[in-house]
Amino acid sequence: MPDHYKYEVIKEKATAKQFKVIKELYHYSDVSQIVYAGDSGREGLYIQCLIKKIAGNNGHVTEKVLWIDSQTKEEIRKGLKEMKPLSAYDRLADSGFMRAIEDYAFGLNYSRMLTCKFGGGFNKKIKSNKWKPINVGRVMTCVLGMIVDREREIRDFVKTPFYRVLGNFSLENNPFSAEWRAVEGSKYFQSPLLY
Repeated sequence: MPDHYKYEVIKEKATAKQFKVIKELYHYSDVSQIVYAGDSGREGLYIQCLIKKIAGNNGHVTEKVLWIDSQTKEEIRKGLKEMKPLSAYDRLADSGFMRAIEDYAFGLNYSRMLTCKFGGGFNKKIKSNKWKPINVGRVMTCVLGMIVDREREIRDFVKTPFYRVLGNFSLENNPFSAEWRAVEGSKYFQSPLLY
């Protein structure tokens, strides 16, 4: 594990250009307050603090956090009234940085281990002309796992007959259709025997 973690802005032109604008605004002498209004939660705060860290805020401003859970006028107004100093979120920001370090360590170590152990077979299986490592990450691995589980459910699906009890009725010369359903308290409520 490294002693120090280095961060840099993504090289993509639009991202780098937008970051340059933010960095310039951070250092304007006539700016007296910065409001962090990104996604509420640990990951959102982490991104905002990471931008601050890379931009190198010169410390001449007060910093507050706008913490809202929806975009309604009422929620935004309430959030603006109840803004807290950025320092009130230090522990949450620290946990965001630690989560990123954990993700880095997880991905770095497991990607290396699985590439060393299974990389040859993996590359042979995908018939790659260029050697490809096996990439593992906390989020990526979970999402891929869910996709694989769902694909297995689809492949293992067995068709079974399904019946519904439908009827055409008339009440006072007004025709209507209805489906028989078991209500709570009924013998067949939430029972597969109904169908």
